[in-house]
Amino acid sequence: MPCAKYKTFLGSECLLACFHNIIKYYDLDIEECDVFLFGDGLKTIYRKFTENSTDFILAGNVHGSVFKFCGDSKIKALIKENLSGIGAKNDMLYYLSQDMPVTVKVDPGYLKYSPIYANGFGLTHYINILDYNVENDSVLLSDGFIPTFPPSVYHNWHDYKLIQEGRSLKNHFYIIFDISEFKKDKLLQNKIKENGCLKLRANLAGYLNGYEDGSFVYGIKALRQFAEDVPLLLELLGDRFSEGMFKLNYSMKINGLLSGKILLYKAFKRLKHKMNSDMEHILTDELMEMVNEWNKISLLVVRSGVLRSKESLILLSDKIKAVVSKEERVYSKILTCI
Repeated sequence: MPCAKYKTFLGSECLLACFHNIIKYYDLDIEECDVFLFGDGLKTIYRKFTENSTDFILAGNVHGSVFKFCGDSKIKALIKENLSGIGAKNDMLYYLSQDMPVTVKVDPGYLKYSPIYANGFGLTHYINILDYNVENDSVLLSDGFIPTFPPSVYHNWHDYKLIQEGRSLKNHFYIIFDISEFKKDKLLQNKIKENGCLKLRANLAGYLNGYEDGSFVYGIKALRQFAEDVPLLLELLGDRFSEGMFKLNYSMKINGLLSGKILLYKAFKRLKHKMNSDMEHILTDELMEMVNEWNKISLLVVRSGVLRSKESLILLSDKIKAVVSKEERVYSKILTCI
């Protein structure tokens, strides 16, 4: 079982934290921001609101960056679905016996170790399972990103039946990350370290060149469109407005929008010594300021859900527009330094 050596480190987003904790378990010098950059993690997506579709899709690509990184790095992400009951348990025990953590997709409403998950029913979260106790039917669980403020971790035992219930709402989806080939390829690991600036440039350029595709909007254009739609939410969501705003706040935290800003800051801070500019310290501070501004926007989302007023939505919309304009200015400056 991997439980003896495995440690739970705080991550920036749930799936990325699971993956990065596994990477660290195998003693590899790969950081979260490496996965983020090489997996095109800054990509942002928003689905426009309509009267017939008021479900929130506002997300970064932090989840997707994990799978893209794996696909480009000889890491096998073995995806299992629709396996439940004793079959799922036996399969999980097999991989644990091979010292391979099992990354499980769950409905967070069934996780009982943090009150933040009480409003999580219907959403998605990832955890790692490290061990199983047959005597009390429990699992040793690692959660590297609990979306509290500030974020926190959990590394302890949990009722397996609740995990099964949470899995059942996510098609019994789980992942085994086979790192063996990547671990042997030192040239590839060095290439990832050497090409960080190129990938930073590609992420920023892709984000700034936002575009539309039907009802979906991408990049910086996605956030501008969302800001335009925000004042309409009270009318569009009706009786579900408060619930919808609270879920939006939670979704912004776990679906990569806020964590993408943090990971960009970490990536730039790590790479700034390679920049052709004496402005790197100023730009680092400005990136951190934008992380703080996005956290304030998250709180304004909750405030709007409580107040249920058009005025609070207009304030939220104006705040998003201001921060997005600053993003465009700062990201453009960074591109001139790379």
